[in-house]
Amino acid sequence: MKKLSYSVSDITLIAVLTACNSVLELSVGTLLHAVGFSLKGSVMVGLNLLVYVLLFARLRRFGAVTMCGAATAFVNFAVTGGFKLFALYCIVLEALAIDAILSACGINRKSTCIAGTAAGILAFLCGLLNGVVFMGGDFSLICRRLSQLGAAGECSLAAVLLFVVLSRTAIGVVFGLLSLEVLRIFEPILKKFSFKRG
Repeated sequence: MKKLSYSVSDITLIAVLTACNSVLELSVGTLLHAVGFSLKGSVMVGLNLLVYVLLFARLRRFGAVTMCGAATAFVNFAVTGGFKLFALYCIVLEALAIDAILSACGINRKSTCIAGTAAGILAFLCGLLNGVVFMGGDFSLICRRLSQLGAAGECSLAAVLLFVVLSRTAIGVVFGLLSLEVLRIFEPILKKFSFKRG
C-alpha cells in the first residue's frame, strides 16, 4: 500500500484553504441563515466546492479535500460549539463526496458539475436525517420545509422531491462551472506553493 505523505507546503495549502472555507461557513453561512435565504445549504455547498476545486487542482489525490472538510468542521465546532452541531458531519460528508468524484474524474466541466450536484443532494439528505431521526420530525413535513418552496410546498411529496433534485442540480451546475472560472483566476497564486518532497 502506497504511503500518503504531505509536505510542509501541502499542509500549508490545506491550512490556508481550510481557513478560507471556515470564513465562508462562519460569515456567509451565518448571514444567509440570518436573512432566511432560500436554498442556503446548496449555496454554501457551492461555495465549499470553489475552495475544494482549488485545493484538488494542486494536490491531485484523494484525501486532501476530505481533510480540508474535516478541519473546516472542527473550526466551526471550536468557534460555534453546539450551535451548528448537526451541520458538522454534513460538511465532512460533502467534502468526502466531492473528493471521491474529483479523484475519480479529475477536474473538468462534467466532474465539477456532478460534484456540486451530488454534494447539494447529500446536504438535503443530511438535513432530512437531522430533522427526521435526530429531531423526530415528520418525513413529509421535513421534506417540504427543506425544499424552501413556501406556499407551493402544499403540492405532492413527489413534486417536492423532484423540485429538490432539480434545484440542487441547477445550483450544482452553476457552482461547478463557476469553480472552473475561480480556478483559472487563482491558478497563478496556487503555483507559488512549492511541492518538492522530502
